This record gives sequence, C-alpha cells and structure tokens, in this order.
Amino acid sequence: MATSDQVGSQLIKAAQKAAQKALKGGKAKQLQTVIADYFGHVPEQDVDHLGGTGLMRLAAGHLSLGETRKANQTKIRAFNPDQKRDGWTSNHSIIEIVTEDMPFLVDSVSSELSRRELSINLVIHPIFKVRRNKNGKITSILERGEMDVDARAESYMHFEVTQQPRKVLDEVEAALSDVLRDVRSAVEDWRPMRERMEVAIDEFNTQPRGVHPEEADEVRELMRWLHDNHFTFLGFREYKVSGTGKKARVTLDRASGLGVLRDASVSVFESFQSKDTLSPEIAESLTSGNLLSMTKTNQRSVVHRSVHMDAIGINKLDEKGKVVAHRLFVGLLTSVAYNLSP
Repeated sequence: MATSDQVGSQLIKAAQKAAQKALKGGKAKQLQTVIADYFGHVPEQDVDHLGGTGLMRLAAGHLSLGETRKANQTKIRAFNPDQKRDGWTSNHSIIEIVTEDMPFLVDSVSSELSRRELSINLVIHPIFKVRRNKNGKITSILERGEMDVDARAESYMHFEVTQQPRKVLDEVEAALSDVLRDVRSAVEDWRPMRERMEVAIDEFNTQPRGVHPEEADEVRELMRWLHDNHFTFLGFREYKVSGTGKKARVTLDRASGLGVLRDASVSVFESFQSKDTLSPEIAESLTSGNLLSMTKTNQRSVVHRSVHMDAIGINKLDEKGKVVAHRLFVGLLTSVAYNLSP
C-alpha cells in the first residue's frame, strides 16, 4: 500500500501533468514549478478531493491573480469557487492574496478573519522568488534553490473559511486591504521608528535639567530595554509643545507620523480623536509630571496580534528643562518581555 507521502507526490505529479496538457512551453513549466512549491507542505487530506486537475486550476487561478502586480501593491480576491468558471469547487469561501513577503502577514490576516468570526479551515502560504518587468508583469518564477538578485520574494496566501455570501466577501476584501496596508507601513517604517527611540535614549545620556538623576537613569534604562527587542514598533508620531502648565499647547506634527500612524487623521486614543491641537487638560497632563508614560491604546492592533496596543509617551526637554515635544510610540510588548520576571 502506498504511503500518504507517496500519494501526495503522485497527486502533485498529476497536477503537473494537467498543467502540461493545459499550457505549452515556458508557461507550463512555470506552473509546474508553482504547483510543486504550492502544495509541497499541504496535508494531503485537505486537497485530495480536488484531484490533479483541480489542484492545477487552484494554483493557476492564484498565479493569475498575481500575474501583474506593481511594486507595493497588494492583490486580494475573495470568492466562492465555481466549477465552470474556476475549474474547481469547494464548500468553503476562498481568500487569495499576493504581496511582497514581509513579517506579520499570516498572523494579521488570521486575526482579522477571526475577529469577523470566520472559521479558518485551511491556510496555504508558499513564498515564490519572482521576476517582473517594469510594468509589473511576471517574467519568471525561480525554482527552489535558484538565486537571482533581480527576483523578489512574494507571499501567495490562500485561506479557506466558512462559506460566505458575496456581500460579506466584499467586506472582507476591503478590511484585509486596510490590514495589509498597516502591515506594510509598520514593516517599512520599523527602522525609522527604532531610530526615533535611539534619539530619545541619547538625549537622556545628558542629565536633563530639573530631573532627579535616578529618575532619568530609570527612564533611559527602560527605553534601552524596550529597544532591545522587547517591543514591536508599529507606529510613531510627535507633538510639538509650547507654553507650560495650564497654558501648555500641544500640536500634532502632521509630518512626523510613521507606521500605523502615518495618516495624521488616525488616532489610537479617543481623547485625541481627529484633533491637531489637544485640549488644555490633555496638554497639561502630557507636559507635567513623568518623563515617560506607558498605557494601553483604545484601538486594537490589526498587525500581528488583535490586542490593545501598548503606548509609550516620552517627553523631550530643552536645556532649561522645559518640555518642548511629546513623542508617542505604539506597538506590542514582545512575547519575550511577557515571559520575563518583573
């Protein structure tokens, strides 16, 4: 009797043979390469009902979604497979995504689907090295182990969820587009956000005027600890401060936003909602008292984990010890941080 691995190999070969019949030349070879990597780690029992032709059509459809994709573009398709249109069928709804490979993709998509109470029945996540021309059209897909500096790693994500009507699938497409935009922003701005924290740490190497040395040391060490891979940076923005006490005025620097806070209209605190200038009460609380504050945001993260984000506020002082800016970092304490003793 054949083992499950041998049957899996036979199923992939049947799909590759179907590709050879459906296409010719380089196109057939490209699809055969995709099929081998696409289904190489998928449990056989999850796809054997499709047969070789069905597997071929599934992979070909996903490949077609990403056939043309410009830089920084995410392609998303949510649908109910139809035998006549797609060449295969399922009792689940399918979500296909093509984007640059980056951290947090599967976690973030899974969290959004779970938040919508959509049960995930299967996830397939091959990563392909892809060459594209200047118009974003695929020119070739590298075989496993093949190297090329012009090829880029791309994620092809396939999710199967409880079957949904078209209206819900449209909503899912729109929501995932927003989620993956935030993932991209957080990943692209990760280094600049860490650099902003490094600047704040360096400032505290010089004893701030009017601040007790022990307090300044504690703040500096806490920032170093957060910077040392204990905090996942997701967003940053800076507020400019003028005046003091009840006359303090705190104004958003609209050009300072990074990560999930790139858009100046996005707020993670209800009291900050859609305000360039914060209320006198909030301004006074931000500019007096502690140099550093830690709290939870009102908004849940859509990147990596669906939990309320951690917010770190750090005041910037001038040479006279006056608060001149407030820097807000949002993100998530890492699992390493949660596993350490207080």
